[in-house]
Amino acid sequence: MKQKMLALVVALAAIGSVVALSSKAGSQDSRLEGLPGVPAHRVGAGAAASAALSNHALTGTFLDVNPAGASTSCGSAGCVATPATIFSEHIKCLGAAGTKCVFQITMASQNLVNSNDPPANPGEEGVYQFLVDGAPPNPGPTGVGGFYFWTFGQGAAVYAAVSTAVTASVTNSTANQSHSISVGVSCEEILGDGTGCFEATSFSNLQIARYN
Repeated sequence: MKQKMLALVVALAAIGSVVALSSKAGSQDSRLEGLPGVPAHRVGAGAAASAALSNHALTGTFLDVNPAGASTSCGSAGCVATPATIFSEHIKCLGAAGTKCVFQITMASQNLVNSNDPPANPGEEGVYQFLVDGAPPNPGPTGVGGFYFWTFGQGAAVYAAVSTAVTASVTNSTANQSHSISVGVSCEEILGDGTGCFEATSFSNLQIARYN
């Protein structure tokens, strides 16, 4: 009897731990928002319920490449550079008005991000920006403004490969509506260096999978 009671207590404790972890994960954005040192644009944009993405069938894939790349910079402490567009696409959601589609957007590129005065202040943060119909993709996930942050190698100015994917759910307002999808690059100055940061991208590859 004691062994059964002990097993029950252990099981209840485990369930309690899972519930607590789930609660913490779900409240991450609200806990980050407003904290010192956490800019508003880093906070999640408020994803839709994942159930909205269920039961979709792949109806098309789209590829694009950009060998020329793009670059951008800003020149003050804590600045975020104006994003430079790498890809600007228009993909149809097949169906009547009210039809829902899901786009999975996968971006891969060679990127160089650094301070404007290396090696004195090496290393800043690189940023992608994803926009679908001019707004952050939902459910994303991205931060406010469609920003997706990444950081690589501090120090020497070398190119490094970065790849990520986001998801966007859209609804047609007209039959077979063409939805705009844009991807840009930026940088954020995170070291408190008054000369700012720069970001340069060379070879880039974009894949968009459409689901109905």
